[in-house]
Amino acid sequence: MKSAVSTALVVLVVLGMWTASGAAQNRVAPPHYLRFRVLNASSVHVSWKMPRGDILGYRITVVPSTGGPPWDKVLRNDMTETVVGELKMDVKYLVNLVSYNAQEESAPVLGEIIIQKGTELLNKGRNETSEEDAFEMNIACADSVEADVIFVVPGDAAIPRFMSRRLRPFLVALASALPIHRSNTRIAMMQYTSSVQTKIPLVHYTNKQTLQDAIKAMPTMPGVQTNIGRALAQVLPQLMPSQAGPRVGAARAAVVLVAGPSWDPIVELAKELQKAGIEVFAVGLGAVGEAQLKSVASSPLHVFQARTSEELPDMLRNLTTRFCAGLQMQLEKRRLGEIAPPREVQLLHVTSHSMRVVWHAPDGSIVTGYRVSATPQAAGQTK
Repeated sequence: MKSAVSTALVVLVVLGMWTASGAAQNRVAPPHYLRFRVLNASSVHVSWKMPRGDILGYRITVVPSTGGPPWDKVLRNDMTETVVGELKMDVKYLVNLVSYNAQEESAPVLGEIIIQKGTELLNKGRNETSEEDAFEMNIACADSVEADVIFVVPGDAAIPRFMSRRLRPFLVALASALPIHRSNTRIAMMQYTSSVQTKIPLVHYTNKQTLQDAIKAMPTMPGVQTNIGRALAQVLPQLMPSQAGPRVGAARAAVVLVAGPSWDPIVELAKELQKAGIEVFAVGLGAVGEAQLKSVASSPLHVFQARTSEELPDMLRNLTTRFCAGLQMQLEKRRLGEIAPPREVQLLHVTSHSMRVVWHAPDGSIVTGYRVSATPQAAGQTK
């Protein structure tokens, strides 16, 4: 078997992948679906599927054919990917991956790889991209934009086949328009099918190149369900925990990619995000109903759609322009102090010496606290 994953100047040739004989004698099931993706001239992203049964972890060993020291790493049992670095061009490497428990290891899953110069893509698979899939972009947000941004992306199998290979280049281009830095813009990413997975934590990547590499290397997520509601419900608790954000004064936005009808309710969850001050942009991929996109977006002006892959470049430019403008407007409102007042203020349990005051948080504003004052009035006064 031969396949390759291409970047601008190098290709990764997978010379073979197999499970060693003797698997039937092992009580520990081995990992499966071993995949490789080149990141640059010296690094390769490795991913796999979890085996059946309970395991304690994985051990991956990469041995060069030149006889140099092997690269060895032990990983937790909840991990299904890693990055192998410090590889050399034109050197063949044997990759050995096993799962293990307290008593024994599984039969190894083996692969042989070599990084070579070149731009030709051999046997390109569904989710492998080439330079022709990239987007030319001359639009960028201002360098001063301070924002916390969430990309909410459907599983690969749910995306129309004719545009699935352009999903990662699309996300890379949109992220590249933002000034990625810990003090400027931070990006998180989650992917959803019937479940939700955090692919990129909010504070994980603080420069543009490492973020781009992470998006390109993002492993596929199986499943065709599109539980948009479940994904929206995870935006605040999963990607914006109190210890990581949101930052006071930063703009907040979510870009929600939609590839089919939602399998669960979404309207109330979308409203909750808007009330929390998150500006939501809805992006339809393929034949998605406009009504559903409008129910996700925080404004009809935040709805975008590409029904074919040919429409993607123009849609991306329009989205990026509106997206940058939306972030800038949020920041300008906060700079001018346009903070909405609390909603539905009520006085409860009023007695001669006390009362209870309750209210709801203001729509679309980030507040750090409230000030409550009570001014005594003379008997009989109404003001």
